[in-house]
Amino acid sequence: MSNISKRLSLSTLTVFPFFILIGPLLESVASSWNINCSPSNTSGSTECTMQQEIIMKNSQLPVLQLTLARLNKEEPPHALLIVPLGIYLPGGVAIQIDNNPEKNFPVERCDPDGCHLFMSLTDSTLNQLFLGKLLTVSFFDSDRVKIKIPVNLQGFKDTYKTLLE
Repeated sequence: MSNISKRLSLSTLTVFPFFILIGPLLESVASSWNINCSPSNTSGSTECTMQQEIIMKNSQLPVLQLTLARLNKEEPPHALLIVPLGIYLPGGVAIQIDNNPEKNFPVERCDPDGCHLFMSLTDSTLNQLFLGKLLTVSFFDSDRVKIKIPVNLQGFKDTYKTLLE
């Protein structure tokens, strides 16, 4: 299946109550953080991001995409999180690193790729990601049932260091 087909699959995925038990149905392998680089349109330099995509084991369809980028050295890194269409938008999206308190973020927009939210990562959050084992992304489906998606943090720190090089 091409990347375009996978993206369209994410956009057409509807969230159903059976996703309450989504953890065992997802695939997030150890050190599954990837670095993607492409030429900058404006500066001619190369821009790189790190990314992890969580997919359903049985269908191989993506259900969550997390991308981090450092736009410049003066600003904190930013994260883009894409979750499926069909979620309960007023509930926003929460992230939790290990047993630390949840942090809630509003969904900024939804398009055919899914629903997008952007976050600036504080030094505190970045350190929690470096030391953490599990990031849990949660949101509510259209019936207001909470969905929790686990994201493996193994390899996060090493991949982030490589991103900065």
